[in-house]
Parts: sequence; C-alpha cells; structure tokens
Amino acid sequence: MLPAAACLARWLEFVGDALQQPAGERFPHQDVAQLLQASLQAACCSLHVVSDTWVDSVAGCWPAGYLPSIPSLERPPDATWHPLMRWYAHTASTAPQILGAVPTAIAGRSLMAGWTVFARPFGITHQIALPLIAGGGVETYLLSRPDDDFGDDDAALAALVQPVLAALFRQPGCWRNRRPPR
Repeated sequence: MLPAAACLARWLEFVGDALQQPAGERFPHQDVAQLLQASLQAACCSLHVVSDTWVDSVAGCWPAGYLPSIPSLERPPDATWHPLMRWYAHTASTAPQILGAVPTAIAGRSLMAGWTVFARPFGITHQIALPLIAGGGVETYLLSRPDDDFGDDDAALAALVQPVLAALFRQPGCWRNRRPPR
C-alpha cells in the first residue's frame, strides 16, 4: 500500500482534477483503476457493468491484457454466479465488500468453489469490490490479487474512497460515458 500521506495526496489530486473537468468528458476509469491498484496493491482492476437483468459485462480491465478478451465458454451468462455480484444482488448495498467476507447464506460453498475454479487461472483468488452504483444492476470496480487477501486496512481505505468515487460518477451531465439514472 502507498504510504498514507502519499495515498491521500494522490486521491485528493485526482478528485480536484476530476471536479475541474468540463462537462461531457469521459469518466476517467483508467485513472481510477490505476490509482486503486496502487493504493490497494492489486494485480488488476476490472470495471464490471451488470444490467438490471444481471447480465455481466467487463467494461474495462487494467492493466490491459490481464484478463482474456474472450470470456470463458464455461462462464455462466449471468452475474449471480460471482459471489460479490450475488452479494450486491441480495443487498443492493453500495459499500465495498471483500470476496472472502461474503456470507455463505448468500454465496454457498459450492458457488464459492465454482468461482475459485473459474478465477484462479487468471491469477484471481482475492477480490474487493468498490461499487459506483448498486440496485437495479451494478457498476463496480473489482480489484484482484493472486496471493494476499484484502484486510482491514484495505477495507477501511475502500470505505473512504468509494463514496467519493460514486458521487463523482453520479454527477448529472458531467460524464458522457455514464449510464443514465434508473
């Protein structure tokens, strides 16, 4: 993780720059992803857009090429097979969530085992989600690590950053690549 002061300075600089962008600019997903990766020491950051019918699309992945461009044919077509997406489907929460903290009542052992078998070849064994929108679909950053799980410090940082990112993302008329409100 970045030293706390450096991490805070980079996030404040990002927010200041984002607030000064003219209306109609594209939301800086790549900049957010790179800053999240550095702040949380993640191997990759992907942006998932899940429709209100729970069709999951990977809208971006950083670094480029970390995930295959063609999804696995063994991957189910809906997002509820992913434990974190299932969490958001059940709770409509906008709070960050760690993969390993999803209760078994929501993502049972067989679902978790299936997800692990699918994700491990991509170097994904631990994830934390920072949603921009939840309820009636989800737009979320998923940060992934191959080895160390995300801990309390990571969860605390995610909890500080997520509401700011979500508020920036939802600014009406500011970002041209944002879905309209539901």
